[in-house]
Order: sequence, then C-alpha cells, then structure tokens
Amino acid sequence: MRRCGQLARLVFSRLGATTTTTSSATAHRPFSSAVPLARAATTPTNLSQAQEATAPVRDTACRKSHLDIATDRGAYDERTIPRVTSYSVSQVHVTTGGKHVQVTWDDGKVSEYHTLWLRHTCFCPDCKFDGNGQPKLEYDQVPSDLHVTSAVDDGEGCLVVQWKGEEEHTGVLPLKWLRFHCYSDQSVHEMRDTIKMRYSNDVSSFPLLFVLVSS
Repeated sequence: MRRCGQLARLVFSRLGATTTTTSSATAHRPFSSAVPLARAATTPTNLSQAQEATAPVRDTACRKSHLDIATDRGAYDERTIPRVTSYSVSQVHVTTGGKHVQVTWDDGKVSEYHTLWLRHTCFCPDCKFDGNGQPKLEYDQVPSDLHVTSAVDDGEGCLVVQWKGEEEHTGVLPLKWLRFHCYSDQSVHEMRDTIKMRYSNDVSSFPLLFVLVSS
C-alpha cells in the first residue's frame, strides 16, 4: 500500500509539472499577443466602420456625371453639334411661374426654353433611347400642366431640371446641345444665315463646271 501511494504521488507530480510547462509555454508564445488584435480588427462593428469610412471615397471615384452617362449610353454625342464654341453658363433663372427657363451664357447671349420642350427633350435613360438618342415620349404624352421648380447648372456640362408634378423625375440636358438648339429670334436668324446657299458671280468657274457635267 505504501508503494502504491508513493507511485500515485509520483504520477500526479509529473502531471502537474507537464501542465505548468504547457501553460508557461503558451503564456510566452511569441505571436500570442497578435491574436486578440487580429480578432478585434475583424469584429462586425469595426468592419462596418471601415466600410463606412471607405464608401464615400469609393462612390466619389466611381461616380459618373449626367453627361458621361448620356454619352456612354449613346444617347448624346457632342461631335454631332457643330459651330458651338462657347456654352459656359453665367446664370439660370426659372421665369413665368415655372413655364420657362432662361439661361444667360458667358458671352452675354440669353436663351429661353419652354418647360414642355425641356421635358420632351430630356436626355435621361427614361426619356431617350440608347444608341440613337431618339425621344421615348411623344409631345402629346407630356403633361401640359408641368411647371419647373428648379433648374441648375451641375458644373459638369448639363442643365438639371426638376418639375412640379414629376418630383421623382430629374431632367438632364447637355448645355452644348441647349446652346445649339436655342430657338430665340436671334439664334434662328443666325442659323438661317449660316445655312443659306450662296451663289458666285465669278464666270471663270463656269467652264470647269461644264467640263464636269459633260464628262
């Protein structure tokens, strides 16, 4: 019995030494201090905070302007607009109780557009077909009681318009396109003068014309 007791004490003493050694080794493990930090960095709270912090930067970097979106869709191509060299805006005013929008350009020229015309010519994806820029709406589909509540230059090449009665819709109109399609009396006169056919009284060109026709 004495030997059995001594043997039992020897076994328990060795087990205690092993446990102590293992705990000591774990306590002094070189990378044990990095484990809590790694877990803290991946907690849901910290992860959501990191996503919120980077989201504005990512959205700003990926955001496209109204003009870029219309161009990418093929609804607008500024290369098809000739003779327009200046279309920077000085002022924009909503006039006649929301029935017209008046645009003053940097060169002093003033253009005025009717609210229904602006609505029909909107370049947003809901109003223009991709690829050709043709309007999806007919004139008789535009509500006749629309009033412009705001019209602003977005600083990126477009006039952005909001209408009363269509609060969910945002009108987008390229400024270069607006300048070219200005239908004021002065603009119409200038356009007619530009496309007017001109005849020459120089008779020296007649023989060449005769030769071309005869051949």
